[in-house]
This record gives sequence, C-alpha cells and structure tokens, in this order.
Amino acid sequence: MSYAKAVSRGAQQSPQEITPLAFGPSTEKCSPTLTPHAHKISAAPQPREVEVTEAEPATSSLIDVDSPHISSVPPTYESQRIKTNTQAERIEREGEEKQRREQAEREAKRAAARDAKGKAKAVKNKAASAKLSLLRNSSNPVLLGNAMLMAIAGAGLGFSAYRWHSRGALTWNILGLWSSAVGALGFVDYYVSK
Repeated sequence: MSYAKAVSRGAQQSPQEITPLAFGPSTEKCSPTLTPHAHKISAAPQPREVEVTEAEPATSSLIDVDSPHISSVPPTYESQRIKTNTQAERIEREGEEKQRREQAEREAKRAAARDAKGKAKAVKNKAASAKLSLLRNSSNPVLLGNAMLMAIAGAGLGFSAYRWHSRGALTWNILGLWSSAVGALGFVDYYVSK
C-alpha cells in the first residue's frame, strides 16, 4: 500500500486498534467535560511488511570504477581472483613488502649470529687470559696467601652464621659487624700485599 492510499483513507482506525483509556480503578469516574472519544486511546497502526516482488539484478555487467573510463566487465567477473587494477597493485605492493620484511629478518638473524660469535670469542679470550695470568702467578706467595685466607674466612664465617641462625640469634647487627671486619681485613691485605 502506498503512502498516498494511506493518507486518502484518513486517520480512522479499526476497532481492534483502539484501546480503552484507564483512569484509575474505574473508567466511569472521568470528567464530564471530556468528549466521548477521550475514553479510548488510539494505538498506532501496525507497521506494514515490505514484500519483495523483484528478483535480485544479475551481476553480469558490473562496472569497474577503478578504470579511467567506464567499461563493462565480463560475466566471469565474480569468479576472478583479482577483480580490479587497484586490487592487483595492492597485492603486488604487499608481496614486495613481505619480501623486504623477510630479507630484514634474515639480515637480523645473521647479525645476531655474528654478534653471538664475537661475544663468545671475547669471553673465550678473557678466560684464556685469566688462566694464563693465574698460571704466571701460581708461585706468588701473596696470591697463595690471599687464596688461603679467603677460603678459611669464608668457611669460618659460613659455619658461624649457620650456628647463630640455628639458635635464632643471627641479626642484622651481627651481620653488619662481620661485614665490617671482612672489609677491614681486605683493606689491610690490599695495602700489605702491595
């Protein structure tokens, strides 16, 4: 039904569309000045449903809007993988970008491998030089004395700390005193061994 037909019928509603107006418990108590139509409320008409009578138009002659001029496309257009020039260019750009990204990843892996080899070589050289230095100083009495002093002091402090801890008497004050004693001993040893 068209809008013109609905307007030509007027604003009249069917009795099913009109509902009674409620004024509390009873509708008879309404004001006598109201018109007889005031006792009822008009409901809005139910919306009409749209009926589709035409079939969907065929897509046999779609227009390629990406081309510089308007042209028809072949009937096999919908089954084509790449439908427009813009889409083809985008796919090409994405492929090039993917290749560049993969190349950058390969270069990063190579650089990381080179860095790892360089770091491993540096650590190996440092360990070899430390070993060589230790072998050169193995007969040095100061070095041997310091090593013995550190071993004895570490064992003694560790055993004492364990005993104090098992008794529950190990406090931060005691640890501070021991740390001060170790620091003073190291300071004296440094200047004596020079």
